[in-house]
Amino acid sequence: MVRRVGFSEPDKEARRKRGVYKNTANDPPKPQHENDEPQSSRLFTLIFLSVWLIGWSTAIYFVFNVIIRGEGGVFLYVWLIAALIGWCFVVFILFTLIFNKSKDIDPSGGNR
Repeated sequence: MVRRVGFSEPDKEARRKRGVYKNTANDPPKPQHENDEPQSSRLFTLIFLSVWLIGWSTAIYFVFNVIIRGEGGVFLYVWLIAALIGWCFVVFILFTLIFNKSKDIDPSGGNR
């Protein structure tokens, strides 16, 4: 279609032709946050942290057994405390990844 210059307002006519007033239910879904990570990245993180946590738990178990037998030095006590703090942090991260509710949170702080 040929557009005649000077016979209409350019923005209004072009918008009507492109269908700006279409129903939003037909629009493709948009990500809620600009920094949403893809599902494959999230799944990889879940699997990696789960496998790593199993190995970490095994190491904590063996160090705890050494300390119970009375064969551990000061280093093992310090290592065990740091490992347990890190273990709790990783469990928290896993729960956050599994039960993520960030879809309800607006990072800009405003209500839309």
